[in-house]
Amino acid sequence: ALAAVPDGPRLAPLLGTVLQLDLPETDITAQMSAQVRAENTRALLVGLLLMVARRGPALLILEDAQWMDSASWALAVEAASRVRSLLLVVVTRPPGDPPPAEYRALLNTPGAQRIRLDSLPPAETLALVSARLGVTALPEPVAALIRDKAEGHPLFSEELAYALRDAGLLIVAGGECRLAPGAGDLRALTFPDNVQGVITSRIDRLTPPQQVTLKAASVIGRVFPVRVLRDIHPIEDDKPHLVHELQTLDRLNLTLRDSPPPDLAYMFKHVITQEVAYNLMLFAQRRQLHRAVAEWYEARYADALAPYYAILAYHWGKAEVAPKTLYYLEKAGQAALRSYANQEAITFFRDLLALHGREGAPGEETRRARWEWQLGEAHYGLGRLAESRAHLERAAALFDQPLPQGTIRMALGLVVEIGRQIGHRVRLPLKQHRAGRGAHPQRAVLLEAARTFERLGQIFYVGNEALPAGYAALRCLNLAESAGPSPELARAYATVSGAASIVPLHRLARAYGRRAQAIANRVRDLPTQLWVLQVIGYYNIGIGHWTEARAALTRGMAIADQLGDRRRSEECLGLLMVVAYLQGEFAVRREHSAQYAASTHGGDPQIQFLARTQRVENALPVGDLAAAQTALDEAMPLLAANLGAAAEILGYGLLALTRLRHGDSGAAREHARHAAARIAATSPTLVYALEGYASVAEATVTLWGTGRRDPATARADRRAAHRAVRALNNFARVFPIAAPRAGRWRGLAAWLDGHPALARTVWARSLAAATRLAMPYEQALLHYEMGRHARGRARHAHFAQARAIFARLGATGDLARLDAAARDP
Repeated sequence: ALAAVPDGPRLAPLLGTVLQLDLPETDITAQMSAQVRAENTRALLVGLLLMVARRGPALLILEDAQWMDSASWALAVEAASRVRSLLLVVVTRPPGDPPPAEYRALLNTPGAQRIRLDSLPPAETLALVSARLGVTALPEPVAALIRDKAEGHPLFSEELAYALRDAGLLIVAGGECRLAPGAGDLRALTFPDNVQGVITSRIDRLTPPQQVTLKAASVIGRVFPVRVLRDIHPIEDDKPHLVHELQTLDRLNLTLRDSPPPDLAYMFKHVITQEVAYNLMLFAQRRQLHRAVAEWYEARYADALAPYYAILAYHWGKAEVAPKTLYYLEKAGQAALRSYANQEAITFFRDLLALHGREGAPGEETRRARWEWQLGEAHYGLGRLAESRAHLERAAALFDQPLPQGTIRMALGLVVEIGRQIGHRVRLPLKQHRAGRGAHPQRAVLLEAARTFERLGQIFYVGNEALPAGYAALRCLNLAESAGPSPELARAYATVSGAASIVPLHRLARAYGRRAQAIANRVRDLPTQLWVLQVIGYYNIGIGHWTEARAALTRGMAIADQLGDRRRSEECLGLLMVVAYLQGEFAVRREHSAQYAASTHGGDPQIQFLARTQRVENALPVGDLAAAQTALDEAMPLLAANLGAAAEILGYGLLALTRLRHGDSGAAREHARHAAARIAATSPTLVYALEGYASVAEATVTLWGTGRRDPATARADRRAAHRAVRALNNFARVFPIAAPRAGRWRGLAAWLDGHPALARTVWARSLAAATRLAMPYEQALLHYEMGRHARGRARHAHFAQARAIFARLGATGDLARLDAAARDP
C-alpha cells in the first residue's frame, strides 16, 4: 500500500514508531526534527486511510478515547479533516476541564455531531441486562432491584445481575431466568451502593486460584497476554490450570478474550474491574508482581526495549526500584520528545524530576539540567512559552550558566559575552585546528547548554525582548564555538547575524551570515542548512537585497519540502510573499496568497495569523475594506494563543488603519493606542511587523491632522502621532526597507507642525531611498504625499508619477484616493 501513497516508500521508516517495525532510517528521515517526524507520520497514516476510503465509504471507531495519547488525538483530527468519505466515531468519557484542544477541534469539524450519553431509561436498562444474561425477560423483583440500585448506569446494572447470578439467587437456563427457591425478598438484601462494591463482592465469591489469577492479571494491564501471566504467576502449582481459570473468568463476564492462540490474550471487561482486583492486593504483593512484570519485559525484549520504555518505567515505579524507574522514565521521555508527543514527554520528565529530587545523589546537576532542558523543549512544542522559559532558565542554571537577572545585570552580561566573542575571534583559528584533532572533553555538555540558550533566545525574540535575546544569542555562540564545528554552531552564527542586524551592525551581520553558511555546509545537516538559509533570506529582506533574499528562501523552501518540513516551507513561502509585497508585486502576492492559505490549513496559530494579516495587506491597496475587516475578524482571536508582541502590534495596527478608513475614528484611536503600548514596551525584532508600526503612524498622524476636537484631545493626538513616528524611525534603523514609509509620516508630522521646508526635504530623501531600494509602491506613496502638499506643475507631476505606478501595480484603492485628492484644490 505504501507504494501508492505520496512519498510512502521514502517515509516508511516512520512507521517503526507505530508498528514496531525494524525499518532502517533513510538520510532524510534521520535528519527530521521531532515535529517534522510527527507531522510526516500523521501524513503517511492519513494517506493510507485515504487509500482505504477510495474503495468506498469507511467507518473508523476509536473506543475509550480518554486513554489516547496526544499523537493519536492529533491523528484523529487530521483524519477527520482530510478523509472525506470516512465516518469517524470517537467514544470517550466526558473530557476534563478544559477539554483537550484536539477534542474541541473534532467538535468544530464540519458535519461533526456530539451525542451525550445519559443514564439508560428503565426499559433499555432491562433490555441490556436481559441481553447480557442471554434471556428474554427478567423477573419483576430482579428488574425492580436493578432499576432502583443502578439508576440507569449500564455497567452497574450488568454487575448487579451478574452478582445475583453468581450468588445463586438468579437461575439462568434455556434462555430464561427465574429467582432461585429461597431467594426471599431481594429488597432485604444488603447490596453495595456502587459498582466497585458489587464487583468486589463478585471477586470475593471466586475460588482462591481464580482470585490470584485475576489479581496478577490486573498488574499487567487491562489487556494481559497469557504468556506474561503464566510467567509472573506467583503460585507455581496453579500455572498448569491457568487457561481453565481464565475460561471460567471469561464465562463469569469478568474478563473477555482479546486475541486467539498462539498469542492468546484476555482483557478485563471494564477498567473498573481491573482497578478493583488490583486494589484488593496488599502493597507488598503489588510490588512483587510489578517487579516480575518489569523483569519479564526486560528478558523477553532485551534486544528491542524501546517500545516498552513507558511500560517499564511504570512497573519499576510501582515496584519502588528507584534507579530502574529513573532510567526508564528518562528513556520514555526522550522517546516521547523524539516523536513530538510533548504532553507525554512533560509527564515523564516531571515524574523524573520529582523522583530524582527524592532519590538523586548530590553532584548530578548536569543530569537534572538535561531533564529541565527537555521539559522546556516539550512545553515549547506545545506553544507554552512561559513554562518553557522557566524550565530552560533552570536548565541554564544547572549547567552552571545562570541567566543574569535584571536589566543592569543583563546588560553587563551582554558586555562580557561580547568580550568573550572578541577573544574567540582572535583565538578561533587555533580552536578550530584543535577541534579537528579531537573533541572537546566537555563537548556534549557545552552543546546542550548552547541549545538551551538557543531556545531561550527564540523565546526572547518572539517576545520582542531585545536585550535578553542578544545575550542568549551571544552566550549560545560562545558555548558552541568552544565545542567546535556543529549544527549548533552554524545556527548560532546565523542567530548572531540576525541579532547584529537589529543593533544594527550590517557589516558584522553579513560576516556572521557567511560563517553560518560555511559551518552548515561543513556539517551537512539539512535542517541546519534550512535554518541558516531562512535567517539569511530574512536578513536580506530587511536591508532590501531582494535577489539574495529570494535565492536563499527559494533554496530553503526546496530543502524544507525535501525534509517534509511543512512549517518551514510555509515560513519560506510567507517570507517570499513579504518580498513580493515590499516590491509592490501585488498580483504575484495575491496569486500566491491562496496557496499560502491552503498550505497553512490546520497549521499553528502564528502561521495562521500571518496568513490572515497578509490578506489584509493585500486588500488595503485595492481598497477592499470589507475583505480587510473579514480577515482581521479571523486573525485577532488567534492572538489569544500568545503569539508575541510583534503579532499584537501588527494586528492592532492594521485594525486601527482599517477602522480609520471605514471612518470610525474612535475605534481607530483605541486600536492605535493598544498597538502603541506594545511598541513602547518592546524593541523591533521582526520585519513582518512593518505594517503594524506604519499603520499606527498613519492612523495617529491622520487623526491629528484631520480631526475636529477640543484642544486637550488635539494635544494628545499630536503626542501620539510623534511617538508613533519615532517608533517607525527606530524600526527603520533596524530594517532599512522601512525608511521610505518612516519618511512619509515624519515629513507629514513636520508639515503639521508648521515646517513645510523640512517636510519636503524629508520626502525627497525618502523618495530617493525608495528608488534605491527598488520599492515602487513606496515611491508612489511618497509621490502621492508630495503631490498633496504641492501646487501647480509640481502637484500634477507628482500625482502623475504616483498614478502611473499605482496603475501598474494594480493598487486601485490608492488610485481612487489619489484621484479624490487631485480633485480637491
